[in-house]
Amino acid sequence: MKSSLIAAVVAAVLALPLVAGAHTGHVHKVMGTVAMVGPTQVEVKTTDGKLAVVLLNEKTVYERGTAKTDLNALKIGERVIIEGTQATGAKNVTAQKVRIGTAAATTTAKK
Repeated sequence: MKSSLIAAVVAAVLALPLVAGAHTGHVHKVMGTVAMVGPTQVEVKTTDGKLAVVLLNEKTVYERGTAKTDLNALKIGERVIIEGTQATGAKNVTAQKVRIGTAAATTTAKK
């Protein structure tokens, strides 16, 4: 039993660098409401109330529904889902795709 415990600990220690390195390569999602739009970044008030700064570049793709659009379509107060990557040691996510919420359907009350 003691040898199986030691083997498990050794396996965990050897696997640790693989798990730690896997964090930087995956897609990060930022969801919330646009608080500020600039030419190279957007600030999003996230669903948990924090402010996230997301970097934009020439490779960033913008979509509203199924239609492609551009940075000019992004307005303060709009809901967004941003997918991007975070380089090792970087503080902010760099956006690959910005999905802008579609306008809610308006309803009119019947009298």
